[in-house]
Amino acid sequence: MSKIFLNVVNMSIVSSWVILCILAVRLVLPWAPRRYVCILWYAALFRLLSNWSIPIGIGTFPVARPVVQEISGRLGVGIEGSVLAMNAIRAASSSIYPASGSSVWQSLMQGAFLVWILGMAGMLIYAGLSYKRLAHKLSEAEKWEGNVYLVQNLHTPFVLGIIRPRIYLPKELNRERRYVLLHERMHIRRRDPLLKATACLALVLHWFNPLVWLAFWVLERDMECACDEAVLDELDSGMKKEYAEALLTVAMAQTGFQGIPLAFGEGEIKGRIRHILRYRKPTAWICVVMFLMAGAACLGFLLKPQSAALSEEVPSWLERAWEWRTPYTGNASAVGNITDAWYTMADASKDGFELYTDEQPYGVRIRFQIAEGSELDAEGICENYDSLIEENVGILFALVENLGYVELSFDGMAACRFLREDYEARYGNLWEQTETLEGLVELYEKMGE
Repeated sequence: MSKIFLNVVNMSIVSSWVILCILAVRLVLPWAPRRYVCILWYAALFRLLSNWSIPIGIGTFPVARPVVQEISGRLGVGIEGSVLAMNAIRAASSSIYPASGSSVWQSLMQGAFLVWILGMAGMLIYAGLSYKRLAHKLSEAEKWEGNVYLVQNLHTPFVLGIIRPRIYLPKELNRERRYVLLHERMHIRRRDPLLKATACLALVLHWFNPLVWLAFWVLERDMECACDEAVLDELDSGMKKEYAEALLTVAMAQTGFQGIPLAFGEGEIKGRIRHILRYRKPTAWICVVMFLMAGAACLGFLLKPQSAALSEEVPSWLERAWEWRTPYTGNASAVGNITDAWYTMADASKDGFELYTDEQPYGVRIRFQIAEGSELDAEGICENYDSLIEENVGILFALVENLGYVELSFDGMAACRFLREDYEARYGNLWEQTETLEGLVELYEKMGE
């Protein structure tokens, strides 16, 4: 479970760079139509919900480099600041508890995972209670026409729902109703309810990241402004002032709407009115250029530079291990050097190995000696370092073609056994994937997901 949390943290760190880039674009190009800025937010949401990227042979945005995950033993390098911080935590825990530093690290990760789960639960409970309170108020709504409902003493209009969205308007609206209704219907036409629902999901997963909260707040305002732009494009130029006055009238009637995250409350009216008054419908060629620029930026956010994968970001032990790639289990020098390059454990150290090549399947037994003062026995080490051990063994299978099984023993006691067929059932043909160092790196990252 801690591995799931680390995967979310990795996506959050990478997405933070995307969010900062989008905020910079908004700052440098304040005149840019918000409909194109919203396209950029799609890329940010994708990064927040997926760690998938497009490999490319040339360098591109640094935000496309994922942080390699680590649990009780492996630290990758992708965003240097985060790795230095994590290393500092591990170093501190190891200095306080030298025999069980990884155990302390594992406990810290489990604690962080629990806090993350509690935070998500709290947000979901709040959303549920808010929805219940709102549903009680909307139970008295009167159907006006189509999917439009009127509610007495409703202080702000909004859209609620994704598959069959409904528009709720204050019953007291008079001449402003026409413009407000145009705006709310434009939300539905633009699929904004789905976009906001996706943003809410990202916010629940990444509630610990303040940049995600800022992005959610800015995205809401960009969606409102983009919707205003779309409405203005359909109105006569002389009606801009009337539209702005309608929004101002609605704003003056608001007394703090308390809805749920998926509802579109019409907030931040002052900024919207300023945006409306300075908005000029862009010409066709400007629309094409802005769309292409937004699309290119989104693509850039999804690129993963392969050149970076072979730079200082590659754990040095992978490079050392790959140099000893061999088709034969009987090549003792290769097996020895590959296992010497493995990430080490604080609670045990390598004490030699034995080759079994008399009959197939060929195998290797790696002997370890438990560190003096360690609180873990052989079984405990296998459980505590399960991710590290599985990845180390996987790399050994990938670099020794006819290796069929690997056994690990601690102080002479056999503790765990791994089969090649189990790894290839999960990752495919290991030998073929590691013909190049690039392939080994990709396989290593795949094992960490």
